[in-house]
Amino acid sequence: MEKPAQFRVKTNKRAPTLSEQVCLQKNGYALIMLWHEEADEDQEEGEDMTARDRWRAQQEKYQRG
Repeated sequence: MEKPAQFRVKTNKRAPTLSEQVCLQKNGYALIMLWHEEADEDQEEGEDMTARDRWRAQQEKYQRG
């Protein structure tokens, strides 16, 4: 039996997002897809911002790039 996946998260850091998608198939079978996405550091900076402020900051970021 394989070891379960483990995510080690440092103190004061955001944990990765774990997502799943289930695709039902015939005869009661299902395909379950799991994936994780690393935490976005920009996301942490915007936690104290309002939705409007985050949207404006994101627009400025894309206009510069």
